[in-house]
Amino acid sequence: MRDMEFRIIGDAGREAVERIWAQCFEGPEEPFFKWFFSNYYNGANAVGGYAGGNLAAFLNLMPYRLWLRGRWAPAAYIVGVAVAPEQRGRGVARHLLAAGLEECRRRGVYACVLMPSKVGFYLPLQWAVCYHQLRYSVSLPDLRAMAWPWDEPGSAPAGEIAPLADDATAGSVLGQVYKRFTAGRHGYALRGAGEWERMLAEHRGEGGRVYVLRGPAGPAGYVLYLIKERRLLVREMAHVSFAAQQALIRFLAHHRSEADIAEWNAPLDDSLCFRLYDPSKSVTLNPFVLGRVVDVGEAIGAAAYPLELEADFSLRIEDRLAPWNCRAFGISVAEGRALVTPYGGSAADVVLSAEGFALLYFGRLAVREVLAAGLGRTEGWNGEAAATALAGMYPRQENYINEYY
Repeated sequence: MRDMEFRIIGDAGREAVERIWAQCFEGPEEPFFKWFFSNYYNGANAVGGYAGGNLAAFLNLMPYRLWLRGRWAPAAYIVGVAVAPEQRGRGVARHLLAAGLEECRRRGVYACVLMPSKVGFYLPLQWAVCYHQLRYSVSLPDLRAMAWPWDEPGSAPAGEIAPLADDATAGSVLGQVYKRFTAGRHGYALRGAGEWERMLAEHRGEGGRVYVLRGPAGPAGYVLYLIKERRLLVREMAHVSFAAQQALIRFLAHHRSEADIAEWNAPLDDSLCFRLYDPSKSVTLNPFVLGRVVDVGEAIGAAAYPLELEADFSLRIEDRLAPWNCRAFGISVAEGRALVTPYGGSAADVVLSAEGFALLYFGRLAVREVLAAGLGRTEGWNGEAAATALAGMYPRQENYINEYY
């Protein structure tokens, strides 16, 4: 876009950012606006598009670490993609997102995620739905009935539930549960003391409550929730066992005087959906977060692979937004690592679109599913062997993330 310059906004452009944010999302009187710009916004992580020297669009690149393919991957969560009203309809957002990806690459970030307001806007730009969640909406009487039959007489209680006494202890108390809850899952975010402090500050600012289930061996579960217009809205619920989950469900069911319906998200492998009285009305499959691999070569080289896997093949990526990915790679896998080199052959063994590679790398789909979805193809005599190698490198995973910004 020749008439627009894209660069880091820095400290000086905050007033313009707030103005456009208010036009696109919510105004200064809203709790999230106040919290975001007081505690989270950082001009050094904001990419702006300038027309005639004036800020016309921006996005925020929030730094994260995601557990991807056996490594803590440097990642960015793209938040608040906003375009001033007078600039809309000109393709500004596309160019802004491309500039954001370029900035990510410059910073050594090779994966990014975002939560879309409209999934359909991002799909043509080759973002992929890499995370789904089960969305529960259950009446409080049904919620109580779901928990009680498995509370056998004489069974040991899972623990005692009480409010979190001090948010400063969240990293150690809630963090213990989160670590066990995410064990064996994929794509989740690293949370240190700062991340917990930020999450709880935003949650408390909305009037949220935090309760902890303490078992004989320590923290066994927690739930962050708020009640609004007789709806019990769960921000996050985590547990270390089925018994702990049942205790949390039972606790939520006791809010009948305050709420009629409880709503919460859960990982795709959550088993509670098999115990619903009316699953057709109580649980839905929701697209949650989109993913994209910023730098394919870096991502392949950074991942951990099975020690027994050996492979040599070529892979070509088709990427309409990140031109540095639009090339062929020679890939050699041995001893748990991948060596990535430029490939100059006439035809690569496997060709994947940018969204196809994202679905594969994030683990949402296996390689055969990606190919069956029309997001890639095999070519040449070594194509099938290369697809088999990719299947060994990137098996399907149980993805989970519950970050909202």
